[in-house]
Amino acid sequence: MDPKELAAKYAKKCAEEALEKASQKIKQEEILDKLKADTAAYKKAITDVVIPFMSELQQAFPKDTFSYHAQIDLSDNKPFGVSFKIGDMDPIEIISQAGRISIRRMAPSLGRGFPQISCTYSPNAEPYISSPGDLTREKLAKLIAMVVEDT
Repeated sequence: MDPKELAAKYAKKCAEEALEKASQKIKQEEILDKLKADTAAYKKAITDVVIPFMSELQQAFPKDTFSYHAQIDLSDNKPFGVSFKIGDMDPIEIISQAGRISIRRMAPSLGRGFPQISCTYSPNAEPYISSPGDLTREKLAKLIAMVVEDT
């Protein structure tokens, strides 16, 4: 190859890399936009469905046997999660992590100040909660029934 061919080959490679970087940036922006939309939908479901349902549960259960606390996002003062407790059991936490809903039972701290996760409810098993659209009264009721049965 002569120098002009090598220079042309290098220029072509640089152009291909620039195109790939632009493509990756567009993909990252699309992923970020989807994550923002999912987060907004999740926060709306927490506000519109989960918290009112938890409030109804607190009123329906015998006094001091059911409690819940909303976890507030300090950036926009909207709830992004809820933890609840039935009787003297370990609290259950419903939160959004990286666009997915995580439901887990928190065990007491082992001296480090942070609770330990003792059980995670799989999004692929009963009550099948994995997206904001799954945060329905019916699925939350199924989750509460499962927790009561485990208590």
